[in-house]
Amino acid sequence: AIRSARDAFDRLPEGAASVAATAVRGGAAAAFGVVAISAVVVAVLLGLQYATVITLYETLQTGIVGGVALTLAQIALLPNLVMWAASWLIGPGFALGTGSSISPLGTTVGPIPSVPVLGVLPQGAFDLGYLGILVPVVVSFVAAVALSPRVARIPEPEARRWPWFLVAGLGMGLVGAIVLALLAILSGGAAGPGRLADVGPGAGWILLVAFLEIGVASVAGMFVSGLMAPLVRRNPEGRG
Repeated sequence: AIRSARDAFDRLPEGAASVAATAVRGGAAAAFGVVAISAVVVAVLLGLQYATVITLYETLQTGIVGGVALTLAQIALLPNLVMWAASWLIGPGFALGTGSSISPLGTTVGPIPSVPVLGVLPQGAFDLGYLGILVPVVVSFVAAVALSPRVARIPEPEARRWPWFLVAGLGMGLVGAIVLALLAILSGGAAGPGRLADVGPGAGWILLVAFLEIGVASVAGMFVSGLMAPLVRRNPEGRG
């Protein structure tokens, strides 16, 4: 299957193959860039809310063995927390029980599992919460600028490259959104019976919003880089 996919890819016209490769690489780079920054956010929150987490540990009174088991369980939960942070930065946020919502608009939750690490969850609304959207936007813009020379090298007249820039940017948005939606699915699930059967990000919303953010930013990055490249090439000639 992999070999046949490679053969099909090799049969694509040169421009289409270059754009497809750029879309896959750029979209994956944007998605995992957002995840990497989300991991940093989780680490910072753990540092800032360390006292709260310790207080919750003490409240549970698990003892040494129970404390070790609880700590190991929370370490296993960290990848989920990272993706939940990513969903918060993207905008839709995530649920921690049916009817709950934790997003830049605010936090609305009922009873939550007695897991100390959940003490890092944001409380209330944030006036500047949607600044988090700048993370996927900036990461995608930078990735598009970095990869745009691959599209610029397509052997066609300059005027005919602009549609390729558009397709590459939108392709990055699609690939990045699919990657993030799949990670959202993996990070969700049930944390218990009843209302706790609904935990994690909504993959559909992640797919839609991430496509808009990554796609628009990537198209902008492609176009800006495409416009600047001729000026950069002419500038050294002007000095000479």
